[in-house]
Amino acid sequence: MKIPTLPITWVALLWMGILGSGLAFIMLFYLIHEIGPTRTTMVTYLFPLGGVTLGVIFLNEALTWQIITGAVLIISSLAIANWSPKQA
Repeated sequence: MKIPTLPITWVALLWMGILGSGLAFIMLFYLIHEIGPTRTTMVTYLFPLGGVTLGVIFLNEALTWQIITGAVLIISSLAIANWSPKQA
């Protein structure tokens, strides 16, 4: 195993460790505190939308009606699950 010697490698490692993992960990606990654990886990349903969006933008992947329908279903199901009636 060879240890990296370029300084940019260590900067990238620290950047990903502190911001990528550390900040995400703090945000996860904030969401659990604010909206509860059940609703917090619903965030994972948004990852495929992000992946598809990045694929369409940067990799010129096809945007079909099935993908759009799936995105609408995901977003609407999250909206319905998080909707709460107004208290009188």
